[in-house]
Amino acid sequence: MADPDFDFDVPATEGSSVGGASAKRSGKSQASDGKPKICLFPGCDSDPKANRRHCGHHHRHLDNMRNQIMKEKGAESVKIWVEKCKDPDFANSQIEYMAKKCVGLAMFARAPLIDFVQWEQEFGVMVSTKSANQTQPFEEEQWILRQVNKFGRQREDMVVEWKQKLAGPWKRDYLGYKGALRLWLPAKEFEEKAETNFIKGASHEVSKQKKKPKQFETEAFRAHAKEAGFNHGHAFLGGHVDTGDDAEEECEAMEIQKLPEKGASVKRKACAETLDASEDEEEAATGKASQKPKKARKGGNGSGARAALFDALSKQLLAKHTSLVARKEEAEKAVKTEADAPRPEAATDVTTRKLYNEALDANLRMVKAWLDAKHLKECIVAFNKEVTDSGKADQVVDADAADTLTAQSPGFKWAVDAAGSSVSMARKHLLRPFAFMQEFVGGIPDGPVEEEALEKIRLAWRRMLACATQLESSIKKSSADVSRHVSGLAAATERRKKKEKDQQEKNAEAQHLAKEKEKAKKAVADGADLPHIFKLTGDSVSPVLVKETNNVQDSMDLSEPFVLSKSSLYAAWTNNATLLQVMTNFGARYKKSPSLDSTGKVAQPFATKQGKEPTEKFFGDAMMLVRKSIVDISEHTPNWMSTSWMFGLAPKRVFIGFAPNCAAMLRCLMYGEVEVFCLPVAKFVQAVKDKHPSVAISTFSEFEQVVQSGDSDFWTKLGLKPWFHNLKKEEIMFTPTGHMVIEKTGQASMIYGARKSFIIADKDAADNYTCCKDLMHKDGKDVERMDQVLQCLKGCSQAAAVPLTACKSEATHE
Repeated sequence: MADPDFDFDVPATEGSSVGGASAKRSGKSQASDGKPKICLFPGCDSDPKANRRHCGHHHRHLDNMRNQIMKEKGAESVKIWVEKCKDPDFANSQIEYMAKKCVGLAMFARAPLIDFVQWEQEFGVMVSTKSANQTQPFEEEQWILRQVNKFGRQREDMVVEWKQKLAGPWKRDYLGYKGALRLWLPAKEFEEKAETNFIKGASHEVSKQKKKPKQFETEAFRAHAKEAGFNHGHAFLGGHVDTGDDAEEECEAMEIQKLPEKGASVKRKACAETLDASEDEEEAATGKASQKPKKARKGGNGSGARAALFDALSKQLLAKHTSLVARKEEAEKAVKTEADAPRPEAATDVTTRKLYNEALDANLRMVKAWLDAKHLKECIVAFNKEVTDSGKADQVVDADAADTLTAQSPGFKWAVDAAGSSVSMARKHLLRPFAFMQEFVGGIPDGPVEEEALEKIRLAWRRMLACATQLESSIKKSSADVSRHVSGLAAATERRKKKEKDQQEKNAEAQHLAKEKEKAKKAVADGADLPHIFKLTGDSVSPVLVKETNNVQDSMDLSEPFVLSKSSLYAAWTNNATLLQVMTNFGARYKKSPSLDSTGKVAQPFATKQGKEPTEKFFGDAMMLVRKSIVDISEHTPNWMSTSWMFGLAPKRVFIGFAPNCAAMLRCLMYGEVEVFCLPVAKFVQAVKDKHPSVAISTFSEFEQVVQSGDSDFWTKLGLKPWFHNLKKEEIMFTPTGHMVIEKTGQASMIYGARKSFIIADKDAADNYTCCKDLMHKDGKDVERMDQVLQCLKGCSQAAAVPLTACKSEATHE
């Protein structure tokens, strides 16, 4: 049967139904009365933002605070701060702090409008306060009498108070009457205050300031200054000096006058109908002239301005043409990729793909019409022929008319209308083709030089270029939508196929395990139906070396199994209170795991603060003297190298397979017994090939079947004796790298313990591990991680074998 632990990844232990201490549960509490209706900041009656507890203004202060913490302390501090902000009182305190440090706008989070150090040094007042006291030496009786007579306190209380002061940090000496103890206690307390005005212009600290702030930014800072309490009386705060209540009322009245009346409609900018139309002209025609005065342009060199304008527009047109050509190629590539991709099967995917394709086709036709006038004319001719043949001659489009600043040509207008809403553009009627824009730029050198005429040219160009930019963005989005849908559908199909394959493998493995379980159930008391290897006794097996020592000695041969007996490390490990509780809970509950019935085994990693630390120390100390032979594979499997496991076995369980991940392992039992046979895989496969040529071992399944069905003649002729040991409590058994493990459990109610795997570089480790990997690979297993481990194993120096003659003479065998 295959080992269910053949996986380098460590599963999550939180929420497991098997193990020691109960897993922690976390959940988000929700208010019973729903979302707050007003901002949680005290004194604020504004509505909160969506899914937030504060209004937009106060939440901006929290955003600014988070930005500063991220900038100064990093992401981990931000996480801690966000957790603390779940408390409304703490969040409000952060808002109050940040309100005095930064304006409540997004643009001021990292670029403040004004340097607050300069502000305070120019307009602030520094107040320094000094608190001090004057001490005096007191003897006990002197101090008690003073407290009683001067302050009227009780003598008994003062006696107790003196004893408390003896334990305090007071200065003391023995210069009292006849060497009596004296304590220097406060006899008088006083406070000093001083005020110092800052000198204007004395600041030398300068930070990044906001350059040329706009009107709404200045207003935002004035509101911030009022919120932060900067009432220094400077005219910047409101255009006046704050002299008292009257001035404050006058300021409020001025603010009220500036507010728009309730119910007043919002005025929107007029939309130009032609390229050369001005918003100012349209507003004047409708009687809504702009209140913003126009800036008078300075007179200059008209010819130079025209030359500069021609140069700038030529470069912009060339860049836009190049960009749209690239977008067209990307769109054509996306169309080809979509055509070569498999067709979607689900109805939703079919409809989605159709909509994306229609939008991409419309954008691609529009871009081709913008780039090439010949292509547009060919499309119009084909359309005219189609409508003429269908008897709709009134829909014929004029393909020879030219575009003007006033209106699009009938042909280009037909292309724009055919694109419909698939092309995202605000002012489609202002879009002009590349040929018209090129002719428009080419006519500038022969045009006027007056500033007003040049301004009209600039205005028309800005509108045409803005439409072309929106066309570019539209085709870019359409191409991305199609590509993303094709790749997403392909990835989903790949995931579905992999899931089906994994399910088939899982079902096959489950059927295999079910057959093996059925075989185990049919085993009778005398073991007639068990594999013959469990009947080998006496000279047919090699007893495992048993050494009475605390840990693995450097003189031991790591290519052969051995057992450590009477180890003080095991006793110290089992006496750990946390470990003992966790293992006891696991032993009592692992039989309730669903996987025990299907696999006959349960494995669970030790969790942090739940036995992992003492277990890692236990196994680490056991391998301390031979740690130079442990191969470091943390680069490929960091979690697996730092994980120890609890395991529980079912009674009457028969297992034939490899150790977890084909690695070496230390294993000990807390309860129960296990009969263990083990053999090096490479030697076994080679012996079968030499002694039984008719028996094929090319896959792991065949290997398992050979061990399962081998009879007495098979093992006798094989000439390879398996290592055997009956593992009991208080023993630590070592299994080398790349060994197969054949074990059988008894009828005990509980059989459980702990294990840890290592990659040990012994003399035969690389050969055995390579043979294990080949068998697993030919059986359809994923051996990518095993290839990485094998490279690390081959890169390490092979330790020379140490003769065990001296060790065997001192050891006892079971």
